[in-house]
Amino acid sequence: MELQHDESDEADPCAGDTVSPVDAADGHGRVAGDGRVTDGSHVAVGRAAAFPVARGRTVSYALLAVVAISVAAQFAVPIPGTPVPVSLQDLLVMLIGVTLGPVAGTSAVITYLGAGAAGAPVFSNGHAGVLWLFGPTGGYLLAYPAACCVIGLATRLPHRRIRILGGVFLAQVIIFGGGMLQLIVLTGQSLESVMSLAVLPFIPGTVLKIAFVLVFAEAWRKWRSPARQY
Repeated sequence: MELQHDESDEADPCAGDTVSPVDAADGHGRVAGDGRVTDGSHVAVGRAAAFPVARGRTVSYALLAVVAISVAAQFAVPIPGTPVPVSLQDLLVMLIGVTLGPVAGTSAVITYLGAGAAGAPVFSNGHAGVLWLFGPTGGYLLAYPAACCVIGLATRLPHRRIRILGGVFLAQVIIFGGGMLQLIVLTGQSLESVMSLAVLPFIPGTVLKIAFVLVFAEAWRKWRSPARQY
């Protein structure tokens, strides 16, 4: 019985090894759309040229964040019975963490505090100076960078709504904790008394802020990554 075989299964001895364009591109090259292998140096040059643009854009966003916090600080509403006013600063800090991330966002908040400490009237109702950071509301301000970093990290984790909720909640705990600690040091009052001054009056507003940040974080994720599925 004669065995039949398909000649197409045999390699052509005159053809040599068949190498695909992908195999031909080593670690220093790239495959073009038409199959040609291009020099990787062109890619490196492109990336090097794009880096200053991206960095400049990040700096611009960070400066815009500083301006946003400064404007929000001017709308501080005093509450009878407590030296701490209601403001939108903590909301802006959390939103900056969501949009800019832990590094750029925290840098923006630190820049804001530095500008105020240097004399720029960016604190609540136009106040400024280093002494303001050690006043009744200074503990909240000094806690802003850590809070921004926490929520920035939480929103960069693989998307889980519970993680973002935990990050927002922890950010608020950090802010209130910093404010309470400084008030205890300044006034010498008990923890219960300071809580009645620095935490309890702000709970309703804090709940609304947390809800807003959660909605914003979800909308921001969808806008930034419309094709990603979590």
